[in-house]
Amino acid sequence: MLEGVFMSFGAIAASYFTLAGGGGSSQYANAVLADNPLAFYQFDETSGTTMADSSGNGNDGIYSAGVTVGSYAITTGPGRSAGFSNDIGGTTDYRATVPYGSWMNTNELTVAFTCFLEPMGYFRLLASRYGEPGTDWSWFVYGASGTLRFHWRSSGGTNTNIDTGFTPVRGTKYYVAAYVNASESGIRVYDATGLVGQATGAGGTVNSSSRPLTLMNAATGNYTANGHLDDVVVLGSALSTARLDTLAGIALTPQPKWINRTAGVSARNGTTSHAVSFIPTSAGSLLVAVISTPAASSAVTAGWTKRVAAHGTYTECAVYTRSASAGDATIQLSVSISNVPLHYTVYEFPVGSSWHSSVSVMDDNVYPVLTGLPGSSPVTVFACVSDRRLLADTAGESVAWRYFWRTELSQETLYGGGTDGIFTGIGVIDEVYDTAVDVDAMDSHVETNGSGSPNRVVFAINVA
Repeated sequence: MLEGVFMSFGAIAASYFTLAGGGGSSQYANAVLADNPLAFYQFDETSGTTMADSSGNGNDGIYSAGVTVGSYAITTGPGRSAGFSNDIGGTTDYRATVPYGSWMNTNELTVAFTCFLEPMGYFRLLASRYGEPGTDWSWFVYGASGTLRFHWRSSGGTNTNIDTGFTPVRGTKYYVAAYVNASESGIRVYDATGLVGQATGAGGTVNSSSRPLTLMNAATGNYTANGHLDDVVVLGSALSTARLDTLAGIALTPQPKWINRTAGVSARNGTTSHAVSFIPTSAGSLLVAVISTPAASSAVTAGWTKRVAAHGTYTECAVYTRSASAGDATIQLSVSISNVPLHYTVYEFPVGSSWHSSVSVMDDNVYPVLTGLPGSSPVTVFACVSDRRLLADTAGESVAWRYFWRTELSQETLYGGGTDGIFTGIGVIDEVYDTAVDVDAMDSHVETNGSGSPNRVVFAINVA
């Protein structure tokens, strides 16, 4: 089973806000469209100032001057043909606005989106129909004093403010949904583990107003937020909490590009040989094996190509590929030192996939920059780190990937049997539309308790 799968549902600067999404349809988009939204903004744009409505209702929005479109996506999924994001500066002039339309005034409401959020001190709007002065406003989802909240005004003039009490963690992906029906209003916050924050308030009828729909700040250009926002949906009905649970599960479930994967540890066995079992789904698929070991070098049986290796005197992080054959079951590896452990992760990509490129660095705390990517078509990018674990080293080395990346592996085997141990970490971005990836500039990961001289590899796969 894939690690990190959503189970619980049965250098980014702090000065800008990113709207992100992917082109084409996705599992999440199909689910949302089944609920008949009034508007659905996936942020597919790579040029211009139009924020397209994917609901089919034609309720397009406008990006203000200063918006940069066509950078990294946050979410991907089966059937997506592209993945892009739009960077919006954290100033009063930079925002997305949907001009007022009578369709916005509904008795009930649901608004939902996926996001990464920067720390929120003072009043920061994420999605709203709000403006000052006066009472001509309807609702807003916002952050204040660090927590996520929902504030709405009823047709009778009552203001209901709901505070989840939940403080988002920087770099973590969340699904946020707010709703109003006749008997209840509420806001729910989810991460990859499930529901992490929620609160409810009184129900009623939402106040009709002349305010437009704005993302990142108010119609009057105040209260700009910082972070990343994706797949904003607005409905004229209140979805049930069970339905919101389902949508959150779909939105936050990893949907990787590979079709099969196995990972594990080949333990110390007193020899220099290791056997890794892996049964491909189909002949002709692309197999990619990431090997990490406290040995100076490794080799595999005939038929495999060693694409890249970062190795020091005593450690190696290497990547091998081959085309799968019917009945493939075992990779036989040999290493330069006996009785050491070996970490392995083997991926199977669909037939027609191919190796693109790689870069490596030895004994360095900085990831090398991977250049020469196509830009016009997507590649899947992996970043790998391996670190020697000595006799004096204790448990606890780890790597946590965040923002656009997903943690694929954070695995440690300590010193034992008279030989060194090894730590291995792998992160992945499923779709990259860019000509280069600078891992460290993206504020993409947090590493702990390293020795200070790990090996690093970054590589890209063309996925069919």
